[in-house]
Amino acid sequence: SRVLVFAPHCDDETLGVGGLMKTLKDAKTPVRTVFFTNGDGFRIAAQFHLKKLNLDPADYLAFGEARQREALASATLLGQSASDVRFLGYPDQGLLAMLVAPGQNPAAFRTITTKSDSVPYISSAASGLSHVRESVVSSVQQQLADFKPTDVYVTHPLDDHSDHAASPVYVQLAIDRGVKNGDFPRPRVHWYLIHRGDWPLPQGDHPDRWLVPPPA
Repeated sequence: SRVLVFAPHCDDETLGVGGLMKTLKDAKTPVRTVFFTNGDGFRIAAQFHLKKLNLDPADYLAFGEARQREALASATLLGQSASDVRFLGYPDQGLLAMLVAPGQNPAAFRTITTKSDSVPYISSAASGLSHVRESVVSSVQQQLADFKPTDVYVTHPLDDHSDHAASPVYVQLAIDRGVKNGDFPRPRVHWYLIHRGDWPLPQGDHPDRWLVPPPA
């Protein structure tokens, strides 16, 4: 087995499949994580982290860099090394807008936080690429071709967060294109859920309760 985990933001992998990732790594199974965004668009969290009320684009980029460092620290606790992690750097809260933009060649999505219409992170695997649907699909396809996973984990398409709902669509488009081109064998796709109303209930630490999906 070779497992590739796609996470919309830095923390979704831990919340959704952290226990699975640690179990797989303990069993010497190769596990790689790919982050669609650096999670740099969460204004309240950025204000709290930077201890500033009024934020400019540089502040949001600094927050994105901080979340990237935190994701790498979390990866070590899950048994991974830095070489097991990839950051694409696409816009937080922009994945769905890029996905559904009309036309074959839509204008690049410009974020209201970093004020960027292309991936601004130098260390990103997609650095400099335009914020358009094709860039994201191609980036995901490249990650799949590079790792050739047997299993892929990504957020559920019915997740309440727009980035989470869009991510599995990008993954499926990239898989279909890559398999058609002969870049890699078709992997099994598994979904994990982060946001669905108030789920999970009851909130808090309840190790004796099953974490079952909400009825909806």
